[in-house]
Amino acid sequence: MHDDVIELLITGRDRIARPNGWCKGGYRKGGAVCALGAIYSPGSDLDEFQRTATEMAAACLLADTLGWVSSGRRLASPALGGVPSFNDHRSTRKADVLALYDAAIARRREETARDAGVAQRSDLVTTE
Repeated sequence: MHDDVIELLITGRDRIARPNGWCKGGYRKGGAVCALGAIYSPGSDLDEFQRTATEMAAACLLADTLGWVSSGRRLASPALGGVPSFNDHRSTRKADVLALYDAAIARRREETARDAGVAQRSDLVTTE
């Protein structure tokens, strides 16, 4: 099943993973992008009113996932500035941002699979 949010997160992760693909202190610097700049359309001018529904869903998923990674190690508190603060924190490394993306992608895949399973089971229920 195709999921636009997963595709956008994978594309964003790939942008960050490139050599010199990640930056701090701005959405974009040259060819580098921050954690959110990687998923926002260049034409959106980073104005939240110009962002697509898919971009907003991906950004919300990153923010929601921020507290934990698959290893269970706490990355940061979403209440302390969210994704931009995490990205720009002095101790954050590129590997940390990639781990956030990996965790968000895994969460979305699990949720999508679970939701598909529920939908399939409900299709099997008959009423008399």
